[in-house]
Amino acid sequence: MESKTSKAKLDAALGISPDKSIDDFLDSLSMENGSAKNAVDKIDSSVKSEVENIDASIKALSVPSVDSDEVEEYDRKLMSLVAIDSSLKNIDELINISKDVIKHIYENISCTELIDSELIQAAASFIESCHLNIKEYIDLYKDRLKFYDKVRIEMLQQKHRIEVLREKYRLEKEKKEAEAVDVTPTGTMIFDHDKIINDLKNQNI
Repeated sequence: MESKTSKAKLDAALGISPDKSIDDFLDSLSMENGSAKNAVDKIDSSVKSEVENIDASIKALSVPSVDSDEVEEYDRKLMSLVAIDSSLKNIDELINISKDVIKHIYENISCTELIDSELIQAAASFIESCHLNIKEYIDLYKDRLKFYDKVRIEMLQQKHRIEVLREKYRLEKEKKEAEAVDVTPTGTMIFDHDKIINDLKNQNI
């Protein structure tokens, strides 16, 4: 379900209608009508939007909730981590789409029989610009990924801590319950030694 939602989100950001695929999107790109530049602009905007989402989640993680216990705090951080993971996957997909755009434009230019020096120059400049964009996206991705991995490790440690506390609580509860159990065997009587001695004295024994 999550992958379908991410795909729908990416398609909407790139202007791909439900009845179209990413291949249709690439096939429609052309240097001559400016559609390739529009596509790159959409990709750039989508990447920046995902980075903003990640930074918002990072900010939420950095602000502790003073009113919540450790379990609630863990659950809150987990939701933020899931959101970061989703945005990272979207950025990764957008990087791949950017690479496909470069490949598509290159193949279109290299396969045409019409040698237009201006078109070739424009395509070369466009591809170089896309290449620089991809480098920027990868740097942004790696930077946020480092933080994601760091928080993920911290949360694994926190989860282990919570499990240890829960096990400790369970053992303490079992110990208290064991101490409260009546250990007198069934069918036996409890004798009061002082009462027995007094009864024997009263009977002159």
